[in-house]
Amino acid sequence: LMAHPYVTLVQKGVEGFEKDTGTDVYKTSGTAPTQDEESANVEALSTKGYKGFAIFPADAAGANGLFAELQKRGQFVVAYGAEPVAGTTASFTVATDIPRAAKQACEELIRAMGDHGAILNVLESVTDPNTKKRDEGIKEVVAQHPNVHIEQTISDMMQQTDAVGKIQSALASLGDKVDGIITTGYNPTVAAVSV
Repeated sequence: LMAHPYVTLVQKGVEGFEKDTGTDVYKTSGTAPTQDEESANVEALSTKGYKGFAIFPADAAGANGLFAELQKRGQFVVAYGAEPVAGTTASFTVATDIPRAAKQACEELIRAMGDHGAILNVLESVTDPNTKKRDEGIKEVVAQHPNVHIEQTISDMMQQTDAVGKIQSALASLGDKVDGIITTGYNPTVAAVSV
């Protein structure tokens, strides 16, 4: 799909599988996290005769069209990292329960804040299918705590350097209006720790 630390770690896992089983696996990543690029790359591999694909769906709904085409050709798909929308032809999905993880993180933050105050909500890529689920989970938890609110949401941080700058700018403009920061994507989380 894309150059991202998560994808890099998945590739290391695949390399471990290759070593353990003696099975060769072709690994590739695209340059942009778009469904169009992903579909073009996978279609090219499909015509070369590959029979099985592990794919991070760049678009939770759009990926289903690609998956259905592969299935029509007798090829198999496993989704990883993000769950495609209902009706997928993927054999199964391997992913974190994204809403649950975001909710749990938000509950922990609110507990640390003493159930009172303002949150800076830091999201990663607005095109990542998991980002919307994370944001919805955070908003759901905050809505259950009348003395807590989201002061600002910032997003679209695919690189750690971008995330550092956006987090620093938000904190500078908000000053002491922020009591806690929640980050649910890899790059913003690493950036927030460095800030």
